[in-house]
Amino acid sequence: MSEQIHLQEPKDKNFISLREPWEVEYWTQTLGITKQKLSAAIRAVGNGAKEVKEHCGK
Repeated sequence: MSEQIHLQEPKDKNFISLREPWEVEYWTQTLGITKQKLSAAIRAVGNGAKEVKEHCGK
């Protein structure tokens, strides 16, 4: 029997924050990348979700 994991979703999905662990988990799972890659993408292009997705090839 598998358990479904329900992620808490950010209220504003236009921006990515690394402040809350649940939000980091949401974005890493949504984008299929590691926390390190998420952090690197934000450093490279800022915290706009659209820009981070494009940077990560999503």
